Amino acid sequence: MSDIHAVTVPKWGLSMDKGAVTVWHKQPGDPVHKGEDLLDVESDKIASVVECPADGILRRHVAALGDVLPVGALLGVVANADVPDAKIDALVAEFQANFKPIEAAAGGGPQPEVIQVAGKRVR
Repeated sequence: MSDIHAVTVPKWGLSMDKGAVTVWHKQPGDPVHKGEDLLDVESDKIASVVECPADGILRRHVAALGDVLPVGALLGVVANADVPDAKIDALVAEFQANFKPIEAAAGGGPQPEVIQVAGKRVR
């Protein structure tokens, strides 16, 4: 199990492609617990809380209030107290260098298909 945990923009629906950071409930240096509220993210259709992925310390805010980021983007970092800052810097740099936004489904999600069954059209 890793001592460093990335907190990312969740995907709460098929058409969600980005989210805005509206509130940070915890500040860097605060102890955090798995399942605890870390921040609020709002999309076009929903506003909800992002929960902490593990016990530890919130070591870094990567996203600021008001930032609008694609699904999967790095929001923050949770790590144990003994993890050096250099290791967290390396994780953030690697994540940002390799991050590719997840594309939203074209047309807002799956599209219906029409087929012929026993001479009749079925959608």
